[in-house]
Amino acid sequence: SLEPVETDIKDGDLWDVFPRRLKNLHGCPMSVIVWDIPPYMRINWKSSDPMDGLDGLDGLLLRIVARKMNFTLKLIPNEPNGLIGGSSFMNGTFTGAYKMLRERRANITIGCAACTPERSTFLEATSPYSQMSYIIVLQARGGYSIYEVMLFPFEKYTWLLLSTILGLHWIVGSRWRMPSPILAGWMLWIFVIRASYEASVFNFIHNSPVKPSPRTLDQALSGGFRFITDHATYRM
Repeated sequence: SLEPVETDIKDGDLWDVFPRRLKNLHGCPMSVIVWDIPPYMRINWKSSDPMDGLDGLDGLLLRIVARKMNFTLKLIPNEPNGLIGGSSFMNGTFTGAYKMLRERRANITIGCAACTPERSTFLEATSPYSQMSYIIVLQARGGYSIYEVMLFPFEKYTWLLLSTILGLHWIVGSRWRMPSPILAGWMLWIFVIRASYEASVFNFIHNSPVKPSPRTLDQALSGGFRFITDHATYRM
């Protein structure tokens, strides 16, 4: 009701004469856009009392807030009917419930609605009251190719250095015969490099490694992974 409430000044204090606007809405009807999205919101549209027609996590929360702030509920279905939430874009374009809020056809909406940068730019939102963790299940990646196994032991800069040294040895060796001490040192160095390379390749193959899976969402996106989600997760 929008009728003024009479208060006896003798029985009241300063806050009764000038009450906080949102402390008590005196039964004022609030238009709420809702949709079925269990377990967050279940709606019985046939119920005569909107308070009794709400169930689920967000439904119970809405009933508690309505009783606490003393307002009545006017449930409005989303447009088009059956749409869950809606889409939001940074250019101010909205669909569904967020478009209805933008056009001031309702006061609030609730029902597993996430606070995104697009919505926060043009619409007001409460502080987050629920957080959930997501587990991403990925298909196991395949093994390394034979070329990747061959190049695995050394970094690309090491391979570049080895190629440069071998090239210089081929150019210099064809025109100048190295002294025996230098040649012996060269052969010893080649032996150490070869032993390290073969041991690294053997250990790599023995462990039967597969390509590591991404550990973060950014790594998955940069790796070209595509995701299959439910609609509630996708619209966030």
